[in-house]
Amino acid sequence: MNALYFNNNCNATSPYLTIEPQRYCSCDSITTNVTYDYEINNCILSCKVYVEICNNGSIAHTFNSLDPQFSDLLASGEVYLSSITYPNTIYPNTCDTLIISMEIKTFGNHRYLDFILNDDQVLCFKEFTWGINIDDIDCEKEIDYTYLDVISELSTEYAGYFYFSLNTDPSSSVLALWSEPPQIINFTGSSPVQGLLMLDVERLKTEKKVCFYALTCIDDRLCLQICCIEVEKFLGGLSSIGVLSSVQEEQLVEEEEFETKTGQKEQKTGKPELVPNPANNEVRIVGLENDVVEVVIMDMQGKILKTFADSDMFYIDFLPKGSYIIRIKDSGNKVHYQKLIKQ
Repeated sequence: MNALYFNNNCNATSPYLTIEPQRYCSCDSITTNVTYDYEINNCILSCKVYVEICNNGSIAHTFNSLDPQFSDLLASGEVYLSSITYPNTIYPNTCDTLIISMEIKTFGNHRYLDFILNDDQVLCFKEFTWGINIDDIDCEKEIDYTYLDVISELSTEYAGYFYFSLNTDPSSSVLALWSEPPQIINFTGSSPVQGLLMLDVERLKTEKKVCFYALTCIDDRLCLQICCIEVEKFLGGLSSIGVLSSVQEEQLVEEEEFETKTGQKEQKTGKPELVPNPANNEVRIVGLENDVVEVVIMDMQGKILKTFADSDMFYIDFLPKGSYIIRIKDSGNKVHYQKLIKQ
């Protein structure tokens, strides 16, 4: 690369490198403070979010576009932005307010919504986050889990994948579900809540418990339902499939199967298989006792890529080569997860 600096200008030429000015930078002189009001009707949150924007710099800012960072929830209709009122031009040492009105059926597998506010004249942006403050929730209850199982097809020595089922209140609607430590990749919002959890193995060894938090609606009232599970249950599952080199004996639970909270053993029956696997086009699901009602293809972080209904066959020719999670729901309302390799 040849570079020339002269008279406060920098010019560069290279057959391999293209240098372009950065289009947007962070609006460093802007601060935000987020508050909100909400009401609940039929377990749908009607929210009005107020974002106070203060200009602590020396130039004026005009924010005239907003980029929600939850396009999947918007596309599915789980979140609907009904109106956005932008602030006036914000001059130095003044503040104004952005107002966002929206309806929310679910936050998904977290309890926050992220936004990017753009100033298309100064070419800068400001990020902010909004979510329900759990300190504002006056209903809290502890719940049990009904099922927990390690998924050997997905788990490695670095990341453990677990299928779980939580005994949430049957009259509740789940608005959000998250865990500490994170992360929940996917879940179904019906009761009991069933889902897929991925845990960093090294971090898991330093924890005492894994806690699930379900933000739910019961009779148009927000309620936080909490389930905490001893970390030994997870380590024991990973040990049972041979992905841990060594675990202290007192940390292990019985291998091959997990105990439910009722003390009964959950046997693996009707476990599906993907044929062929690896595959490059057509994949068939075999081994289930019940009919397949839904197949969801996700990447390894849980992003939904494609959904198929009422068929034990699906196609993956549109996918790039790599590994994917396949979520299978059968007619018995049971959810299964498998790993698929696209050739």
